[in-house]
Amino acid sequence: MATIVKPSERELADYVSEVSEHAAVRAGSPLPLGTLERGGGVDFAIFSRAATRVRLELFDHPEDAAAARVIDLDSARHRNGDVWHVWVKGIGPGQLYAYRMDGGLARTEACPTGPTRKKKPSPASSRKTGQARFL
Repeated sequence: MATIVKPSERELADYVSEVSEHAAVRAGSPLPLGTLERGGGVDFAIFSRAATRVRLELFDHPEDAAAARVIDLDSARHRNGDVWHVWVKGIGPGQLYAYRMDGGLARTEACPTGPTRKKKPSPASSRKTGQARFL
């Protein structure tokens, strides 16, 4: 008796971004940490041992309260060990960005653009790790 295997059902955009070399958002490189202009875009990499979810927020102007673009990082594609990383096409020097992370802090964790946080926040809370201008 033959078994019928149903093809996996997923959004076309998800499939294309996984296989295309021309996707606007790719996995990127975990090293070096920080930002690196490369190949018509920018690699972003940040260390967080306790993050369960990471979002990269891109802003058009420093006074903007809301991000112009939000990229949710998938832990299966954008995480190696404790480093979250992503490559974004079409941005460069001067881009304003911030990370928003979910998850509790297992121990005191230093923020590269701000002071050390000493309190353990609620696991359901989000925290903004900092905002910087890519130079």
